[in-house]
Amino acid sequence: MKRDHLQKTLVPIALLMSMLCWLPAALAADNCDKAEALFLNASKESDPAAQGALLEEAVQQCPTHAKAWNNLGTVYEKQKRLTAARNAYEKSHQGDPELGTPLAGLGDVAMKMGRFEEASKWYAQFLAFLQEEKLRGNPRGLGIFEGEYQAKYERVQLKQQILADSMAGVVPKEVLKRGLRPISPVDSVKEDLEAERLSLFVYFDFNSAELKAQGRAQLAELAATMLLPEYQEQAFLIEGHSDLFGEQDYNHNLSARRAKEVRDFLSASGVDPKRLQTKGLGETRPLVLEGDRQAQQINRRVEFVQLGVVQ
Repeated sequence: MKRDHLQKTLVPIALLMSMLCWLPAALAADNCDKAEALFLNASKESDPAAQGALLEEAVQQCPTHAKAWNNLGTVYEKQKRLTAARNAYEKSHQGDPELGTPLAGLGDVAMKMGRFEEASKWYAQFLAFLQEEKLRGNPRGLGIFEGEYQAKYERVQLKQQILADSMAGVVPKEVLKRGLRPISPVDSVKEDLEAERLSLFVYFDFNSAELKAQGRAQLAELAATMLLPEYQEQAFLIEGHSDLFGEQDYNHNLSARRAKEVRDFLSASGVDPKRLQTKGLGETRPLVLEGDRQAQQINRRVEFVQLGVVQ
Protein backbone atom coordinates (compact mmCIF):
# COMPACT_ATOMS: atom_id res chain seq x y z
CA MET A 1 0.00 0.00 0.00
CA LYS A 2 2.71 2.46 0.95
CA ARG A 3 4.64 1.68 -2.26
CA ASP A 4 1.56 2.21 -4.43
CA HIS A 5 0.84 5.49 -2.67
CA LEU A 6 4.42 6.63 -3.18
CA GLN A 7 4.31 5.77 -6.88
CA LYS A 8 1.04 7.71 -7.30
CA THR A 9 2.64 10.66 -5.57
CA LEU A 10 5.80 10.53 -7.71
CA VAL A 11 3.90 10.67 -11.02
CA PRO A 12 2.36 14.12 -10.38
CA ILE A 13 5.71 15.40 -9.05
CA ALA A 14 7.47 14.21 -12.21
CA LEU A 15 4.74 15.80 -14.32
CA LEU A 16 5.05 19.05 -12.38
CA MET A 17 8.84 19.09 -12.82
CA SER A 18 8.52 18.57 -16.57
CA MET A 19 6.00 21.41 -16.75
CA LEU A 20 8.33 23.68 -14.80
CA CYS A 21 11.15 22.92 -17.25
CA TRP A 22 8.88 23.52 -20.24
CA LEU A 23 7.38 26.77 -18.99
CA PRO A 24 10.47 29.04 -19.27
CA ALA A 25 11.20 27.75 -22.78
CA ALA A 26 7.61 28.38 -23.82
CA LEU A 27 7.66 31.88 -22.36
CA ALA A 28 10.97 32.62 -24.06
CA ALA A 29 9.60 31.43 -27.42
CA ASP A 30 6.50 33.58 -26.93
CA ASN A 31 8.64 36.61 -26.09
CA CYS A 32 10.80 36.05 -29.17
CA ASP A 33 7.67 35.87 -31.31
CA LYS A 34 6.66 39.26 -29.90
CA ALA A 35 10.19 40.53 -30.58
CA GLU A 36 9.97 39.39 -34.20
CA ALA A 37 6.72 41.33 -34.63
CA LEU A 38 8.35 44.43 -33.12
CA PHE A 39 11.38 43.94 -35.39
CA LEU A 40 9.17 43.77 -38.49
CA ASN A 41 7.24 46.87 -37.41
CA ALA A 42 10.53 48.72 -36.87
CA SER A 43 11.65 47.86 -40.40
CA LYS A 44 8.57 49.68 -41.73
CA GLU A 45 9.13 52.74 -39.53
CA SER A 46 10.65 55.82 -41.17
CA ASP A 47 11.19 57.84 -37.98
CA PRO A 48 14.57 56.86 -36.47
CA ALA A 49 13.46 57.56 -32.88
CA ALA A 50 10.37 55.40 -33.25
CA GLN A 51 12.38 52.70 -34.99
CA GLY A 52 14.91 52.70 -32.17
CA ALA A 53 12.19 52.45 -29.51
CA LEU A 54 10.63 49.42 -31.24
CA LEU A 55 14.01 47.71 -31.57
CA GLU A 56 14.90 48.39 -27.94
CA GLU A 57 11.61 46.79 -26.89
CA ALA A 58 12.33 43.86 -29.21
CA VAL A 59 15.72 43.07 -27.65
CA GLN A 60 14.21 43.42 -24.16
CA GLN A 61 11.63 40.80 -25.09
CA CYS A 62 14.18 38.55 -26.76
CA PRO A 63 17.82 39.32 -25.86
CA THR A 64 19.10 36.86 -28.50
CA HIS A 65 17.32 38.50 -31.46
CA ALA A 66 20.43 39.10 -33.56
CA LYS A 67 18.76 41.03 -36.38
CA ALA A 68 17.07 43.41 -33.95
CA TRP A 69 20.40 44.05 -32.23
CA ASN A 70 22.06 44.67 -35.60
CA ASN A 71 19.46 47.20 -36.70
CA LEU A 72 19.56 48.86 -33.29
CA GLY A 73 23.31 49.23 -33.72
CA THR A 74 22.66 51.02 -37.03
CA VAL A 75 20.22 53.40 -35.33
CA TYR A 76 22.71 54.17 -32.55
CA GLU A 77 25.50 54.65 -35.08
CA LYS A 78 23.48 57.22 -37.02
CA GLN A 79 22.79 58.99 -33.72
CA LYS A 80 26.59 59.06 -33.13
CA ARG A 81 26.16 56.93 -29.99
CA LEU A 82 29.18 54.90 -30.93
CA THR A 83 29.71 52.96 -27.68
CA ALA A 84 26.05 51.90 -27.63
CA ALA A 85 26.29 50.97 -31.33
CA ARG A 86 29.36 48.81 -30.72
CA ASN A 87 27.63 47.01 -27.84
CA ALA A 88 24.56 46.36 -30.00
CA TYR A 89 26.62 45.00 -32.91
CA GLU A 90 28.56 42.77 -30.49
CA LYS A 91 25.32 41.34 -29.09
CA SER A 92 24.09 40.75 -32.63
CA HIS A 93 27.27 38.90 -33.56
CA GLN A 94 27.10 36.82 -30.37
CA GLY A 95 23.43 36.00 -31.02
CA ASP A 96 24.09 34.80 -34.57
CA PRO A 97 27.73 34.52 -35.70
CA GLU A 98 26.51 33.59 -39.18
CA LEU A 99 24.58 36.85 -39.71
CA GLY A 100 27.66 38.65 -41.01
CA THR A 101 26.37 42.23 -41.15
CA PRO A 102 27.38 43.06 -37.53
CA LEU A 103 31.00 42.58 -38.62
CA ALA A 104 30.64 45.50 -41.01
CA GLY A 105 28.97 47.59 -38.32
CA LEU A 106 31.72 46.85 -35.81
CA GLY A 107 34.33 47.86 -38.37
CA ASP A 108 32.56 51.13 -39.16
CA VAL A 109 32.18 52.05 -35.49
CA ALA A 110 35.83 51.24 -34.74
CA MET A 111 36.88 53.37 -37.73
CA LYS A 112 34.85 56.33 -36.46
CA MET A 113 36.39 55.93 -33.01
CA GLY A 114 39.91 55.95 -34.43
CA ARG A 115 40.50 52.33 -33.43
CA PHE A 116 42.09 51.44 -36.74
CA GLU A 117 43.60 48.09 -35.77
CA GLU A 118 40.23 46.92 -34.48
CA ALA A 119 38.46 48.22 -37.58
CA SER A 120 40.93 46.38 -39.79
CA LYS A 121 40.17 43.13 -37.98
CA TRP A 122 36.39 43.47 -38.37
CA TYR A 123 36.61 44.52 -42.03
CA ALA A 124 38.83 41.53 -42.80
CA GLN A 125 36.30 39.20 -41.14
CA PHE A 126 33.42 40.78 -43.06
CA LEU A 127 35.26 40.43 -46.38
CA ALA A 128 35.96 36.77 -45.58
CA PHE A 129 32.25 36.33 -44.81
CA LEU A 130 31.35 37.89 -48.18
CA GLN A 131 33.66 35.42 -49.94
CA GLU A 132 31.82 32.55 -48.25
CA GLU A 133 28.51 34.13 -49.28
CA LYS A 134 29.65 34.22 -52.90
CA LEU A 135 30.50 30.52 -52.74
CA ARG A 136 26.95 29.89 -51.50
CA GLY A 137 25.52 31.84 -54.42
CA ASN A 138 25.13 35.17 -52.58
CA PRO A 139 21.71 34.18 -51.11
CA ARG A 140 21.26 37.42 -49.11
CA GLY A 141 22.54 39.77 -51.78
CA LEU A 142 25.34 41.10 -49.58
CA GLY A 143 27.95 40.68 -52.31
CA ILE A 144 27.19 44.20 -53.56
CA PHE A 145 29.08 45.55 -50.51
CA GLU A 146 32.37 43.83 -51.34
CA GLY A 147 33.88 46.73 -53.28
CA GLU A 148 32.86 49.29 -50.67
CA TYR A 149 34.32 47.33 -47.78
CA GLN A 150 37.46 46.35 -49.64
CA ALA A 151 38.09 50.08 -50.08
CA LYS A 152 37.39 50.70 -46.38
CA TYR A 153 39.77 47.90 -45.43
CA GLU A 154 42.57 49.37 -47.55
CA ARG A 155 41.91 52.85 -46.17
CA VAL A 156 42.02 51.76 -42.54
CA GLN A 157 45.29 49.96 -43.19
CA LEU A 158 46.70 53.22 -44.59
CA LYS A 159 45.61 55.07 -41.42
CA GLN A 160 47.19 52.35 -39.27
CA GLN A 161 50.43 52.75 -41.17
CA ILE A 162 50.40 56.55 -40.84
CA LEU A 163 50.03 56.32 -37.06
CA ALA A 164 52.78 53.69 -36.82
CA ASP A 165 55.12 55.71 -39.05
CA SER A 166 54.52 58.85 -36.97
CA MET A 167 55.83 56.98 -33.93
CA ALA A 168 59.01 56.05 -35.79
CA GLY A 169 59.67 59.30 -37.64
CA VAL A 170 58.01 62.13 -39.54
CA VAL A 171 55.21 61.33 -42.01
CA PRO A 172 55.50 63.61 -45.08
CA LYS A 173 52.59 65.62 -46.45
CA GLU A 174 52.44 63.42 -49.57
CA VAL A 175 51.34 60.55 -47.32
CA LEU A 176 49.25 62.65 -44.91
CA LYS A 177 47.04 63.99 -47.68
CA ARG A 178 46.14 60.41 -48.63
CA GLY A 179 44.82 59.93 -45.09
CA LEU A 180 42.37 62.82 -45.57
CA ARG A 181 39.79 63.56 -48.24
CA PRO A 182 38.34 66.82 -49.55
CA ILE A 183 34.77 67.37 -48.28
CA SER A 184 32.55 69.51 -50.50
CA PRO A 185 30.44 72.39 -49.17
CA VAL A 186 27.31 70.37 -49.97
CA ASP A 187 28.49 67.36 -47.97
CA SER A 188 29.72 69.57 -45.12
CA VAL A 189 26.19 70.48 -44.02
CA LYS A 190 24.86 66.93 -44.07
CA GLU A 191 23.86 65.62 -40.64
CA ASP A 192 25.14 62.15 -41.53
CA LEU A 193 28.56 63.42 -42.67
CA GLU A 194 31.11 60.73 -41.93
CA ALA A 195 34.05 62.64 -40.52
CA GLU A 196 37.52 61.69 -41.69
CA ARG A 197 39.92 60.90 -38.85
CA LEU A 198 43.70 61.03 -38.94
CA SER A 199 45.77 59.85 -35.96
CA LEU A 200 49.35 60.99 -35.40
CA PHE A 201 51.84 60.48 -32.62
CA VAL A 202 53.05 64.00 -31.83
CA TYR A 203 56.07 64.11 -29.54
CA PHE A 204 55.86 66.25 -26.40
CA ASP A 205 58.19 66.54 -23.44
CA PHE A 206 57.23 64.08 -20.71
CA ASN A 207 54.33 65.28 -18.56
CA SER A 208 54.28 68.54 -20.52
CA ALA A 209 52.52 70.37 -23.34
CA GLU A 210 55.88 71.51 -24.73
CA LEU A 211 56.47 70.15 -28.24
CA LYS A 212 59.66 68.24 -28.95
CA ALA A 213 61.64 68.89 -32.14
CA GLN A 214 60.19 65.75 -33.79
CA GLY A 215 56.69 66.84 -32.82
CA ARG A 216 57.24 70.26 -34.43
CA ALA A 217 58.62 68.60 -37.56
CA GLN A 218 55.55 66.39 -37.84
CA LEU A 219 53.16 69.29 -37.35
CA ALA A 220 55.02 71.31 -39.99
CA GLU A 221 54.21 68.54 -42.49
CA LEU A 222 50.58 68.54 -41.35
CA ALA A 223 50.33 72.33 -41.69
CA ALA A 224 51.69 72.05 -45.24
CA THR A 225 49.00 69.44 -45.94
CA MET A 226 46.24 71.66 -44.51
CA LEU A 227 47.42 74.53 -46.74
CA LEU A 228 47.10 72.48 -49.94
CA PRO A 229 44.37 73.86 -52.27
CA GLU A 230 42.08 70.87 -51.72
CA TYR A 231 42.23 71.25 -47.91
CA GLN A 232 42.69 74.97 -47.30
CA GLU A 233 38.99 75.54 -46.54
CA GLN A 234 38.56 72.43 -44.41
CA ALA A 235 37.90 72.67 -40.65
CA PHE A 236 39.49 70.28 -38.17
CA LEU A 237 38.87 69.19 -34.60
CA ILE A 238 42.15 68.52 -32.77
CA GLU A 239 41.69 65.82 -30.11
CA GLY A 240 44.32 65.26 -27.43
CA HIS A 241 44.64 61.79 -25.85
CA SER A 242 46.66 60.45 -22.92
CA ASP A 243 47.79 57.11 -21.51
CA LEU A 244 46.20 55.49 -18.45
CA PHE A 245 48.85 56.54 -15.93
CA GLY A 246 48.11 59.30 -13.44
CA GLU A 247 44.90 60.97 -12.28
CA GLN A 248 42.03 61.21 -14.74
CA ASP A 249 41.52 64.97 -14.22
CA TYR A 250 45.22 65.66 -14.69
CA ASN A 251 45.34 63.57 -17.89
CA HIS A 252 42.26 65.33 -19.22
CA ASN A 253 43.78 68.76 -18.61
CA LEU A 254 47.14 67.73 -20.07
CA SER A 255 45.51 66.36 -23.23
CA ALA A 256 43.52 69.61 -23.62
CA ARG A 257 46.69 71.69 -23.23
CA ARG A 258 48.49 69.57 -25.81
CA ALA A 259 45.61 69.92 -28.28
CA LYS A 260 45.77 73.72 -27.85
CA GLU A 261 49.55 73.67 -28.31
CA VAL A 262 49.07 71.81 -31.59
CA ARG A 263 46.47 74.37 -32.68
CA ASP A 264 48.82 77.25 -31.83
CA PHE A 265 51.67 75.66 -33.80
CA LEU A 266 49.47 75.08 -36.85
CA SER A 267 48.14 78.62 -36.63
CA ALA A 268 51.68 80.02 -36.44
CA SER A 269 52.47 77.92 -39.54
CA GLY A 270 49.80 79.71 -41.59
CA VAL A 271 46.62 77.68 -40.90
CA ASP A 272 43.68 79.98 -40.15
CA PRO A 273 42.79 79.42 -36.45
CA LYS A 274 39.09 79.68 -37.39
CA ARG A 275 39.55 76.30 -39.05
CA LEU A 276 40.81 74.68 -35.85
CA GLN A 277 38.88 73.47 -32.81
CA THR A 278 40.39 71.62 -29.85
CA LYS A 279 39.21 69.02 -27.36
CA GLY A 280 40.99 67.13 -24.60
CA LEU A 281 39.80 63.54 -24.14
CA GLY A 282 42.39 62.38 -21.63
CA GLU A 283 42.31 58.63 -21.10
CA THR A 284 38.73 58.06 -22.29
CA ARG A 285 39.66 56.46 -25.64
CA PRO A 286 42.80 54.36 -25.15
CA LEU A 287 44.03 52.12 -27.95
CA VAL A 288 46.04 49.96 -25.50
CA LEU A 289 44.42 49.07 -22.17
CA GLU A 290 47.39 47.67 -20.26
CA GLY A 291 51.18 47.58 -20.10
CA ASP A 292 53.92 49.97 -19.03
CA ARG A 293 54.47 53.50 -20.33
CA GLN A 294 56.30 52.19 -23.38
CA ALA A 295 53.46 49.82 -24.24
CA GLN A 296 50.94 52.64 -23.81
CA GLN A 297 52.93 55.14 -25.83
CA ILE A 298 50.43 54.91 -28.68
CA ASN A 299 47.70 56.20 -26.33
CA ARG A 300 49.51 59.55 -26.09
CA ARG A 301 48.43 60.60 -29.57
CA VAL A 302 46.69 63.52 -31.27
CA GLU A 303 43.79 62.91 -33.63
CA PHE A 304 42.62 65.27 -36.34
CA VAL A 305 38.95 64.99 -37.26
CA GLN A 306 38.09 66.58 -40.59
CA LEU A 307 34.80 68.48 -40.21
CA GLY A 308 34.22 69.70 -43.75
CA VAL A 309 34.24 73.22 -45.14
CA VAL A 310 34.37 76.08 -42.62
CA GLN A 311 30.88 77.50 -42.23
